[in-house]
Amino acid sequence: MKFAILVNPVAGRMNLYEKLTAMQEVAVLLEAQIYGIRTRSAEEFKRLAQRLATTYDVLVVAGGDGTLSDVINAVDLGQVILAYLPIGTGNAMRYALQYQGTLVDIGRQIKYGSVHSCDLIEIDERYKGFMVSLGFEGTVIQLRDTYKQRGMRGVTSYVFSIADAAL
Repeated sequence: MKFAILVNPVAGRMNLYEKLTAMQEVAVLLEAQIYGIRTRSAEEFKRLAQRLATTYDVLVVAGGDGTLSDVINAVDLGQVILAYLPIGTGNAMRYALQYQGTLVDIGRQIKYGSVHSCDLIEIDERYKGFMVSLGFEGTVIQLRDTYKQRGMRGVTSYVFSIADAAL
């Protein structure tokens, strides 16, 4: 199989250098090229995902849960296999997929594992979601975005958002 790694440049807490360094080992393991690190918008990132999906067998999405959701909605899922490298902030998908170990360990699981089909939830006949949430979790995400706009990052933004949502 031919792999490409698509890295969201703004996901998670790592800076670009740290992301590239972390992805290099996985890229060597998968014999993959790294893309996306220089994209400047979500739209540009999604267009790149669409283009790569026509050339590669497996598109390894390196980002957070939102990054994976964006790619799920951007590509033709009948055309490419998606895999996931968790480098986001919350990484709920990491736990849903029961990933253990380092990014290289996860890369091995991707390379030597088997393909699994997953059901997606269709929302308004326009969007697909692997995990979706309404209510409390949605409020937490909205509050987290407000804290991020104020410069707060990482788990701290989630903790404050959860506390605010619970009150």
